[in-house]
Amino acid sequence: MVEGRCDGGRTPVLNRTDLLVSHEFKVGENKKIRVEMNMTNLFNQKTARYMQNIITRYRDDSSAIDMGNVNLLEGYNWKQLLAETTYAQDKTRTSDPNSLDPAKNWAVDPTYGKYSVFNDGFAGRFALKFIF
Repeated sequence: MVEGRCDGGRTPVLNRTDLLVSHEFKVGENKKIRVEMNMTNLFNQKTARYMQNIITRYRDDSSAIDMGNVNLLEGYNWKQLLAETTYAQDKTRTSDPNSLDPAKNWAVDPTYGKYSVFNDGFAGRFALKFIF
């Protein structure tokens, strides 16, 4: 992890309430009709499932950090390496190469640290079953 433990894009606790309601009606001696309503995410809770944890514009080589001269056994300052990228050094796009704000440093992905995947919203299913 770049900034140590617990920096991997932790998301809030996943919480969802589902409800199944069913009732059977007797039809004749051995036959029944069952009516069911299955509701998932009953309260439409939009809990985040993923947080973007890649800091650079990883689809673009101009924000790539050059690790060619880095001895990983000695450690390294990733913020300094990010400030040395092509985008961070571009004065027309970047006002502060040491910033982690994408508005000030073009090398930083604007989705970094933001939630992008959420659990599904409310869904309901109605079923009518004939049991014989």
